[in-house]
Amino acid sequence: MLDESLSRLHFEFDREWTPAVHRPRRRSLASVPFGWKASAAALLLLAAGAASRPSLARLVGRPSSAATAAPSQAVKSPWPGLVPTAVIPAFASTTAKAASETTYLGRLSWQGPLTDAVVSVNTPKAMMAVGFRQSQPVWDTVGHHLANIPRASVMAPAGGRWQAGSNRSLTSFTAAGPYAYVTSGPEWAVVDGGASHWAAAPGVNVVRSEIAALPADPTSSLLLTEDAGGTQSLYVRRGLKASWTPIALPGVPVLQTVAVANEYWVLAGGSIRVWTPTSTWKTLYAPPPQFVVSSFAVSPSGARIVVLLAPSSGQTGVGPMLLSSNGGRTWRTLGTPWPNGSSPTSPVLEPNGAVAVFLPGPPGLVEQYSPKTGAWAILPTPVPNSSGTGALGANGNGNLLYSDGSGLVFRYVQSAAAWQALPPIPGGTGGQPTPLLMGIGTDEVMASGAHGWYVFVPAAATKATASKG
Repeated sequence: MLDESLSRLHFEFDREWTPAVHRPRRRSLASVPFGWKASAAALLLLAAGAASRPSLARLVGRPSSAATAAPSQAVKSPWPGLVPTAVIPAFASTTAKAASETTYLGRLSWQGPLTDAVVSVNTPKAMMAVGFRQSQPVWDTVGHHLANIPRASVMAPAGGRWQAGSNRSLTSFTAAGPYAYVTSGPEWAVVDGGASHWAAAPGVNVVRSEIAALPADPTSSLLLTEDAGGTQSLYVRRGLKASWTPIALPGVPVLQTVAVANEYWVLAGGSIRVWTPTSTWKTLYAPPPQFVVSSFAVSPSGARIVVLLAPSSGQTGVGPMLLSSNGGRTWRTLGTPWPNGSSPTSPVLEPNGAVAVFLPGPPGLVEQYSPKTGAWAILPTPVPNSSGTGALGANGNGNLLYSDGSGLVFRYVQSAAAWQALPPIPGGTGGQPTPLLMGIGTDEVMASGAHGWYVFVPAAATKATASKG
């Protein structure tokens, strides 16, 4: 197992999957009556909506690729005194012929302790809003009242240490049986018994690569490469000493590769495609023509799948999210997370059944979907995310992992409903989000920094390792 292989690096990985109970819904600390006509004129709030080039670096949340439309003279503010500076349509389902929600970005002119910015969402049934102060959500609407969003609960920092994997910053990491497969730019390696065997990816002028290995056949792997001109190629091999064999691309661009049991899943050409060593490509999920898949996440068994959709080329707005609990045979909509003017990224299927996403900004937000309530809720982060970038992951014990725009790493301890800071990554991340953040086993964390990749081993596991020595 991976535990045995990497224990020679003094890593102690517990692969046991132990779902935790669902985090209790946040409760409003206070409710303040709000006069809808009391707000004054608005100041402009610039919205970040820059398009990002498709690439293999899709684990880090970036500003939305969904274009934000400048409001026309005909657009009226949903609140008197709030002048919209951008209008973003949001589609709640794949069958919607028109956007069922519209997000307005703006700023109220009056200052004070309550708010300095507003995101307002207008739906056919209700008008909702979230107020921000210094990049933190501080209130949302409940009927015609404002309810405070409590500050994030924070625990004492986690004890433990980061163990060095190598001095290379990673672009992908996957574990299969006793092996770990990694890529760094144009090179790939197999971590076997603590040793890293690096080699150049096949092809000419390769600048990026991404690797996946089959859990059911740990010596079989798939490699995605991209050259300086953006041309992509796919290769497979069976056996640790075998050569790479090219296979046909199922579509372009390929934005994601995942190994599930004995299948390779890829996000290609806006659809999820599946390939096995004994078959050709087949389509697992293809959205309606007006949408494309922008990202997906899948459980280890392949049963639970969450899909993020975006309007197809030539359309603007935020698409819906879909969830399957039977391997893609049937789907149900989760609607859209609270829009802050951007499309959700970094989808995470938590072991307790919840779904989490990161909403790029600024400001950046974390939202969770509760299967018990059937609703999305903002999960306040421990520090304001003014950069608008970040990444999410999860451990087998149900704790959510979060890296903010400065490279700090936190975990949300479900049993305590509180955030806990992990020690700084050695060498830092150059003031940027960690490009790769993954949970390993029950409570270990893999993160890539500016000067290499590391695995965080909690204090209990560290002590156990020391006692064995």
